[in-house]
Amino acid sequence: MPTAFTEQFRESVRSLRHPVLAVAFGLIALQLLHRSWALYSGWFYTDDYLLLGDAEREGLTADYVLADYNSHLMPGSRVLVWLVGSSGPLNWGLAATVTLAIQAVASLAALWMLVSLFGRRWAVLAPLALYLTSAMTAQATLWWISSLNQISVQAAFFLAVGAWVGYLRTRRPGRLLAAAGSVALGLLFFQKILLVLPVLVFVAFVYFASGGPRARLWHLVRTYWPALLVMGGVVGTYGIYSLLEVRQPFTGGRPTDLLLLGWHMVGSAVVGALGGPWRWEWQPGGSWADTPTGLVVAAVVAAALLAAYSMVQRTRAWWAWVLLVGYLLMEVLLVATSRAPVFGSDIGLAYRLQTDAICAVVLCLGLAFLPVVDAAQSSERRHSVRGPKLIRGPLPAPVVVGTVALVSLSGLVCWSTYASTWHERNTSESYLRTLDRDLRNHGSTDLVDATVPEGILPSALFAPDNRVSTVVRLLDRQVSFPDAGSSLAVVSSDGSLHEALVDPFTSAPPGPNPNCGWLVKAPRLRIPLPEQNHDFEWWVRLGYLSNSADSVTVTVGDQRVQTRVVEGLSNLYVRALGESRSITISHLAPATKLCVDVVHGGTMMEGRGL
Repeated sequence: MPTAFTEQFRESVRSLRHPVLAVAFGLIALQLLHRSWALYSGWFYTDDYLLLGDAEREGLTADYVLADYNSHLMPGSRVLVWLVGSSGPLNWGLAATVTLAIQAVASLAALWMLVSLFGRRWAVLAPLALYLTSAMTAQATLWWISSLNQISVQAAFFLAVGAWVGYLRTRRPGRLLAAAGSVALGLLFFQKILLVLPVLVFVAFVYFASGGPRARLWHLVRTYWPALLVMGGVVGTYGIYSLLEVRQPFTGGRPTDLLLLGWHMVGSAVVGALGGPWRWEWQPGGSWADTPTGLVVAAVVAAALLAAYSMVQRTRAWWAWVLLVGYLLMEVLLVATSRAPVFGSDIGLAYRLQTDAICAVVLCLGLAFLPVVDAAQSSERRHSVRGPKLIRGPLPAPVVVGTVALVSLSGLVCWSTYASTWHERNTSESYLRTLDRDLRNHGSTDLVDATVPEGILPSALFAPDNRVSTVVRLLDRQVSFPDAGSSLAVVSSDGSLHEALVDPFTSAPPGPNPNCGWLVKAPRLRIPLPEQNHDFEWWVRLGYLSNSADSVTVTVGDQRVQTRVVEGLSNLYVRALGESRSITISHLAPATKLCVDVVHGGTMMEGRGL
């Protein structure tokens, strides 16, 4: 006889054949197919290089995994970064596959949450389609490190809510542990999953308790007190560690225009939920929503009318909108106390900072229009509706299906537009592929460690790490960055290698020796330079003739470099820092005679291509 487990397994398999689930799986498959195009055509961007560099330099150690990045504690993301980094130089194929896998989990989790709360009914496909197509997720998906953090939070949000509602229904410890585990899983990637905790409390208080506020609270404490211990343990442990070990984010900054920030964030969230934003504006880090103000106002009005219609048609629908507004306000306050003081209120137009809001939108749409299975109280259709004929009955199914399809198609078009812009504007791939090709062809190379183009690592955010050495170490090529050398190469703005030349802004006076210039003999010679006033990195070019190869020490200001000269006519380039009024050449062998007839100081520029 088949065991109970076998029967349960067979029932689960049979349930997967339900037509609602079949259509849902088809929609998810189409989403993943679209995401595959967007992801595999993409490439790494800015912070990705720094995190890959950390993984390459430190390895999979506790210090590496538990280190914060820009005040974000994300050990799960760091492990995935190490996995991709250890698979080979800049393995974007694996990176995109990891993101796609996380997206598949998040999409299936969204379906599971909707079915768990509302049952296998056709109506759950509407909020699911919104999640699968909303352009609110585009920026966080294509920026790789953001995708590891943000999509993982989306998955954890859906899993936590679904498991939590299961616990509220059954009071089974396993469901509670699943909910707490989902929150803990989210915390491994991004602390923003903590915003799901008020959602869980709200759902329990409003939908699984009855009576007045005091009676509801007493019921929850008396019935679900284990949840306080388990969730409190997870959050408390994380909070204590964060306070002790994680740097606090963005202290200081300019005052925030809270109203403007709120308008940007709430307006763009509403627009994104209705198939927008319909227009993008490229900014460092990805495009921001650039919806004309008139369309934003129209979208907000449409959302208000949708909420009003739900409240006219259904009892208790307003609870869902209270939850959604509260969640959006939490998003605004979080950005107002972190990013906005540094980057201004316009940062609210970047969807990356509120990608998880789409999860709240999906949940609240379901709560507004559908009854929660086995809840004490939830949204229910009114027996009679007063008012104009247009709102007395539910909208015809073709109207609902057509509207959902139109919004989804609009979101998909906006998503694709964003992806195409990202592919075009992210110049990292062409730069690094060109650099990798030239390094492979040229062999062992001495490079000048100059800054990379702004499109790779913007200086305002990443200095002093915005250098060629930061990205070259990820290519696994034979490269060094000496402070001096006779043959150096520079990397051009397109990633190609060129001979390094000095573009002079200062020069030493001619030397006193005819046909020799400055004659360097043991023990040392000091060559004067005109007074300068700068604090940046520069290079000195010494054009010389030597009677033999020898080691030599060159001192420029506080910079003291040990290097070598070759026999015959050549150049020596020496890196300098800050001001210097002289150059000292010393530690030559007594038999070595060195004539220096050219002494130029300046910045490095490109010569002929290598």
